[in-house]
Amino acid sequence: MLVDELLIVWGGTSFTNGAASINNDNRLFLLNIATHEWIVPRKYMGPPPCARTGHASCICGNKLIVFGGFDEKYEMNLNDLRSLDLSHLRQNYVKWEQIRPAPGSRSPPGRTAHTMVAYENKLYMFGGHGMKGCRNDTCVL
Repeated sequence: MLVDELLIVWGGTSFTNGAASINNDNRLFLLNIATHEWIVPRKYMGPPPCARTGHASCICGNKLIVFGGFDEKYEMNLNDLRSLDLSHLRQNYVKWEQIRPAPGSRSPPGRTAHTMVAYENKLYMFGGHGMKGCRNDTCVL
């Protein structure tokens, strides 16, 4: 994701020693595309989401939104919705929050390899892979 001059890289899979060791990652990296300087934020408010791969993310307002993905540690698809407040990134400060479903509503089933876009302050998510196979649903969050 690109916000102003910062390229945001969060999560995914990292490979150590070629492909000998594969690890899901939950670190946040920022690349200033004007200076080519990598920044690793040091101040966190709230824990970051657990490490995962195959998640979907998009920008909605001043938030980076992350949904789902696969947790290698517990071998399960996730269905959590997290937000990263982008307003503090220039101060090297990171604030993650979990977004919980409204009372009486449920979070969509866990999935990986899905797509998500923000349009008019709503999140639209489509498809992906669930634990029982491919998904062909559209969810509005």
